[in-house]
Amino acid sequence: MRSKLPRMVGRALVLLTVWAFAISSASCETSAQSSSRGPKSGARLRTSHPSSRIYHDDEIELRVPEGWTIVSIPAADVQPGRFGLLSSGILASKRKLLLEKDRYILGLAYNTEHASGVAGGRFAEVFNIPWPSQEEVGLCSLRLSSCPLPASRMLLFHSLIVETGSPEVREACGIAKDLGYRSDSGFVGERRWLAGFFSTAYGGWFFPSVGDGCGDKAYALTSQARIPEEMPDAGDPKLQAVIQQAIDIVNSIQYKRCPPSADGQ
Repeated sequence: MRSKLPRMVGRALVLLTVWAFAISSASCETSAQSSSRGPKSGARLRTSHPSSRIYHDDEIELRVPEGWTIVSIPAADVQPGRFGLLSSGILASKRKLLLEKDRYILGLAYNTEHASGVAGGRFAEVFNIPWPSQEEVGLCSLRLSSCPLPASRMLLFHSLIVETGSPEVREACGIAKDLGYRSDSGFVGERRWLAGFFSTAYGGWFFPSVGDGCGDKAYALTSQARIPEEMPDAGDPKLQAVIQQAIDIVNSIQYKRCPPSADGQ
């Protein structure tokens, strides 16, 4: 019988290294909880019923709800900055699908890899923050709050929140001022939504697949904010509706091969 010790040690290392970015837990005050090239060869899109379509290829099949469109990525145009806050770990993936709605982009890299050598990858391999300097990106990721929601039987969805009322957060994330303001509904805008990502219970920006020749996966949702003021308020009802729809899309994925690994390895 093979010893369980290496697996136990591996899991411990995953937990220690992946979540070393020290994202703190925040309250989940969200309604979600209560073209020059098309899809890759072999990909198909068919209508399932009037309000949705089915995308499928040789690896996945999923439902594309009404209002979401497939974003084409020219082979020579995968640089960060053109597709929301998504970075190369998703844009340069071997197999990927990008969906867009209301200036939000859901990036599904279902056969990808990362070069960091860190279990679960690094923040900058999935997300690109356009306003801090490159040196600040990693520091900013350490100051983000996380709001996890159940996304499927195996996955969680984490909203990454920027607490702009904190001087330490503003300094780390290259934000000049508190973004809160008074509105008819009270004081809003202080807690801004940067992006969201999916993980297994073992955490990580990337999560592994099961099967020979299968790569990792990285699923992320971002806005197309180019400056801090364009980040949506964390409690915005339209944002929460988009988050719930993104969760539903991921939950609808049927894997023909290379499903997510249940044990984080």
